[in-house]
Amino acid sequence: MGDEIMEIGPLSEWVGALASFSAVLVALFLPYYQENKRNRKQVQRLKKFLAISQDKIINAENTEDKERDLKELDGFIKVNSLIAVEENKIKILEYSEQLFDLLKSEDGIDKPAVNEIMKKISLVK
Repeated sequence: MGDEIMEIGPLSEWVGALASFSAVLVALFLPYYQENKRNRKQVQRLKKFLAISQDKIINAENTEDKERDLKELDGFIKVNSLIAVEENKIKILEYSEQLFDLLKSEDGIDKPAVNEIMKKISLVK
C-alpha cells in the first residue's frame, strides 16, 4: 500500500503539454493585447490632432485661416463622436467640444482655459 510510486511520464509529454497550454494562453490574450494597443495609438492620434489644431487656430494669421481650421476641427469632433465607443476616447471628445467652444469665441481666445483643457486631454489614458 505505501510503496506505490507515481509516474510523471516522459519529458516530451510535459513539453508538449506546456506548449499546448502556452498556445491557448496566446490565443486567448493576443486579441485583447492587440485591441488595447490599437486603442492607445488611436488615443495618441486624437491628442496629436487636437494639439496641432488648437495651435493652428490660436496662431492663425487671418480670420479665413481660423475659420477653415475651426471647421476642420468641428468636423473631426463630430465624426469621431459618432464612432467612439471607448470611454477614454469619449472623454477626450467631450474635452474637445469644450476646446472648440473656447477657440471659436468671438471675444478672443482664453489661452489659460485652452491650456487647462489641453492638460486634461493629455491626462486621459
